[in-house]
Amino acid sequence: MAGAGAAGPVVSIRKAYPRAPHATPAEGWPPATPVPEGRLAVAVVLGASGSVITDAFGPYEVFARSPRFFVYTVSASRPTAMCSGGLAVVPDYSLADVDAGVAPEPDVVVVPAVAAPNGRKEAPLREWIGRRSVRGAQVLGVCNGARLLAAAGLLDGRRATAHWSAIRGLARRRPQVDWVRGQRYVQDGNLTTTAGVTSGVFGALRLVEQLAGAGEAQRVGHELAYPGWSLGGPTAIPAQRWAPGELAYLLAVVFPWWRPTVGVGLVEGVGELEVAAPLEVYASSFAARTVPVAAEESVTTRHGLRLVATPANAGTRRIDRLVVAGVSRIEEVDARLLGWAADRGLTVELPNGGPAAGQFSFDAMLADLAGHSDQTTAGSPPSPSNSPPSSSSWPAPAGRGGPPPCSPSVPPPPSAFRWCPQLSPDGTVDDARTLAQPPGGAVAAGTGAVGRGLGRHPGRGAAGLLVVGPGDRLRAVAGLDAAVYIGFAVADGRPRVIAVETAVAAVFVIVAAAGVTGPAWLLVAGFAGHGVKDLWQHRSH
Repeated sequence: MAGAGAAGPVVSIRKAYPRAPHATPAEGWPPATPVPEGRLAVAVVLGASGSVITDAFGPYEVFARSPRFFVYTVSASRPTAMCSGGLAVVPDYSLADVDAGVAPEPDVVVVPAVAAPNGRKEAPLREWIGRRSVRGAQVLGVCNGARLLAAAGLLDGRRATAHWSAIRGLARRRPQVDWVRGQRYVQDGNLTTTAGVTSGVFGALRLVEQLAGAGEAQRVGHELAYPGWSLGGPTAIPAQRWAPGELAYLLAVVFPWWRPTVGVGLVEGVGELEVAAPLEVYASSFAARTVPVAAEESVTTRHGLRLVATPANAGTRRIDRLVVAGVSRIEEVDARLLGWAADRGLTVELPNGGPAAGQFSFDAMLADLAGHSDQTTAGSPPSPSNSPPSSSSWPAPAGRGGPPPCSPSVPPPPSAFRWCPQLSPDGTVDDARTLAQPPGGAVAAGTGAVGRGLGRHPGRGAAGLLVVGPGDRLRAVAGLDAAVYIGFAVADGRPRVIAVETAVAAVFVIVAAAGVTGPAWLLVAGFAGHGVKDLWQHRSH
């Protein structure tokens, strides 16, 4: 168990950030977008060790939606840079290109979380960001991009924030920084740092407001339909701490074997956040391994990002599901990708029935994870009828009218999952407890830790542990195991044995209460086997 626990995180990280492809296709990579005149330049950096995809793609799309900005990617890794979820990106420029004046000097630098912020691979990037800051660029550190900024010394003597799970460690290692909890983003001079992953959208919208005007920020924010965002709205969020629900995440990291593989189909002109959503949700939860698949080796997004995928005519490892995000009809999927799926017996799935009007890109994917996490963990591709249709997501933005999705007047289809946000005191949805609910009010297990990781804040309290969903069988077995170990303790009577067996029973109580599924079966099976051994040894009792 100790050996598996030590090897598991290494395997998980390597699968999340595989080696970037270096071979160039015969036709070459698509050319970089020409630099227009009179726009503010935004450089989205991609780490040589791998970058968190939503940290980079979210702000990229925010700025690219505004004609006031020219956005490009830059990296020390050439010809491709790897993002989480196994997606490679062709950077527009190298760090040296910007220093040499080949690329425009950025007015804004977006810094995502990278796999090794203190490592040697990122030393050129740390120095490059420092030079840009000295020249007056606005620096946006997204989520744990604050680690890279702290390692570069840019946060010393400043106020900053980061992902809630990292703040305690950062405060211990970098006490010269005033680390702030409970804020969506923190600004100090030319530095802006954000909390959860999707909070990078909030931070980018704030910079759009400051650099391009409130009207432009309002327009882009409404186009993205980010839940809880409003111009001049509150930035306070509940300060998060580790909770028993995170046990599901830890077990998934430690036991990466026998995970299903989800193919993420990419189409030409797809939105950047639409690409990031399936890769982020499944990669951050470690519920599945993701493999980007497309009709050809390269795909260009709506705003010019050049992506590298597994082409449909190439052989790939076994894929259990094929999810195509960002399209509303099957007819929009390339015929070659459809043929590739048909040859492998895969059903092309549109998460939550495809994107709905006024819906944030991640809502459909979180519902998809809630509906399929247990089935995919078991290794059986779900049928199309198990895909939750897009009946509803978040309440309609102000002015659009219509009842909220959890209103009794809007009954969901029989197989639908629906998002039921509870408004927090400040009236925003995204700061409140949010649960994916199938009909009848049951709550799908396994989404709480992912929501907290993405920057959604489902709240705390005992009610959060009472999760009713597809993990009922596991909870029953875990409860039975706990009872068996309590029985061993009572039967033996020795204080040391009572302490050990009661501690083991407590583990199962936590597993059952947290609604942990998937890799928890390994834990249950291991301790159940140990219980059978104890029963055999102490059968005289």
